[in-house]
Amino acid sequence: MQSTAQSRHGTTLYLSELSNGLVFTLSMRDVGHGEHEKHVWKSSYPLLDLLYPHWVTKQSVNTPVNFLSQAVKKAEQAFGWKLFTESDRFKVPEIAFGDGVNKVQLLSERSDSGLFSKIVSDKFATNKKRKEVSLGKELLKHTDSFDAPVVVIAMNFRSLEIIECIPKTYNKTKHWEYKSSKIEYASAQEYVDMLVTKKFLPFVSEHVPESQIFNTLLNYTYWSTLTTSSNLVKDLYRALMTSQLSEAGKYVSAHTHSKGHIFLTGELPLFVHDRPRMELALVDGLGLFGEWSITIDEQYQMIPFLADESEIDVFHELATEKSSLWIIPQTKQARSIAKIKAGKSEYQGIYGNLYTYSNRTEIHDFEIAVDSEKTTLKLPDTINVSSVTIDMRTWPVVYGPNTVANSVKIPQWIDRIRKQIKVM
Repeated sequence: MQSTAQSRHGTTLYLSELSNGLVFTLSMRDVGHGEHEKHVWKSSYPLLDLLYPHWVTKQSVNTPVNFLSQAVKKAEQAFGWKLFTESDRFKVPEIAFGDGVNKVQLLSERSDSGLFSKIVSDKFATNKKRKEVSLGKELLKHTDSFDAPVVVIAMNFRSLEIIECIPKTYNKTKHWEYKSSKIEYASAQEYVDMLVTKKFLPFVSEHVPESQIFNTLLNYTYWSTLTTSSNLVKDLYRALMTSQLSEAGKYVSAHTHSKGHIFLTGELPLFVHDRPRMELALVDGLGLFGEWSITIDEQYQMIPFLADESEIDVFHELATEKSSLWIIPQTKQARSIAKIKAGKSEYQGIYGNLYTYSNRTEIHDFEIAVDSEKTTLKLPDTINVSSVTIDMRTWPVVYGPNTVANSVKIPQWIDRIRKQIKVM
């Protein structure tokens, strides 16, 4: 999309190097009459010489530097924006809006030298390693608009980090504290050893042989594609995520709070790119109850924003993302009914299943009634809830003990989240 407005506060290119590809976010703040545009584009790594069997025709892009140069040029076409000069350096803005960038923020999840260190020398390009960024410390700079716990989960293929920011009150003054819990697999062998324990199998819903499950996971681990369209692969990674969160949940306090806000980011939500599956994994993996807003960062934007040295308002930047509100009573009464009032609409849930309703994002106030108990909920302006899910499943939620038992109920749950009921 090409804009003709003149730039006021400039344009930033966020370029993230993941273990399985590149993600570009081009953010134009306060453009024209206070407008804000944001474009996202992504690209998988090409299969380089080392990975090509002799019978496969090699792509013309066969070096990392070559790949980055061509990837940026592809992004130029997608954005309708001039990013590179003819000598393959980032272009300084000129008079015309849509020509050049004021700042380039580079962030790498990779532990090796990566692509950026090989070609980037522009003075206005900042190059950081993900391990140099403390998500907890950065998040505390942006939590003032919240009154309930903020939980950020960075889920990559070989690592999981959970950051909990908890509000505390001392002498009537609110303070924020954070703690971080992390699981990391230092090598491919450690990751394979984790898979061999089979702890994730009770969460799988695709009824296929175990040998196919493991071969599929190992293939995707080896080839490291940026995304997938396979329902089997999406289900396997949902199961893996649920299992890992349930393990990590022993060391975090999210399940002890009755309300809060969860943000899921990292390589995995980008790869699976399926909000209902990710939301189900979060709720059941962490064992949440009460009222939680859930935001899935499917474009890998949150971490680059937090790493930005200019300290932009991260949650304001993410406010364009659609969030979901989950109401989870964890009731054991077979006749329980939940009613949620949102503006002029009323959403209902009856014991035994999931109910998801479309919601107008401008609504931030909710009245919640479960049986005889009534509460009110006011969300921050930066949380735009596009759907409300009332989780009235039998508590505790039971998975397994095998894929046959899961093959009916899990797809039904996901379908109930995906197909939103519209209320006039």
